[in-house]
Amino acid sequence: MQSNYQILSVFELKKYLNKNDKTRFDFYLSTNLCFVYCLKSGEVVLLPNERADTSKGILFSEKKYFDECVENDSFPIENEGKGMQQRYQDEIKTINTQTDKMFYELSSKLSPKEILDVNNISSLSKLLDLTKKKWKKLTTQEQFYATLLLGEYVRRTYKGRWLLIKKYGTFNPYYEPTILYPDSSIFELGRYLNLYFNHSVTPEIYVTLPLIADQGMKLSSINPSMYKILE
Repeated sequence: MQSNYQILSVFELKKYLNKNDKTRFDFYLSTNLCFVYCLKSGEVVLLPNERADTSKGILFSEKKYFDECVENDSFPIENEGKGMQQRYQDEIKTINTQTDKMFYELSSKLSPKEILDVNNISSLSKLLDLTKKKWKKLTTQEQFYATLLLGEYVRRTYKGRWLLIKKYGTFNPYYEPTILYPDSSIFELGRYLNLYFNHSVTPEIYVTLPLIADQGMKLSSINPSMYKILE
């Protein structure tokens, strides 16, 4: 327990709110959609949008500590139900410098007798084909590397750049890897993974599919504070 906040279960926080005759929230955050209750004591209760009793929330001793978290866009609590993207944020945030490492880690396992060249897009295609064939033998981390390398194949094909779009989990933000095409359209990698890994298409065919080649979402439709372009 910290002096300025406590992390408690939703069940405990609901009891505390009832004890303080507070049954209605004062506002909700537009980012993570959490509900905020301001008590007469000066304390602030933050409840997640999904209110299972076993979930966690935060009791702040003063509103200023809550305000600091809002300003920093960071709450002292882990997101619940983390998906793969949230678990591998370090790799995602530095994907523009990580692809060589991911490539050679996978190639040493899947193609130990043949030297594949990370700078050769044909070698990248061959490695992606191997990841699909040997998917069940890969660790979760290796599977995630394979998905990012698929994005790298798309990026090279269309001469794009890695674009990280900010999303929100239960409490805190995370970044989703996408590709920014030269015409400022955005390829959302996570939406189209199944088109490659669950279908009998080569990387060469994959990048020509209409859903991959023609993207409707434009960078101009996103608030600049909600993305990072990696160089």
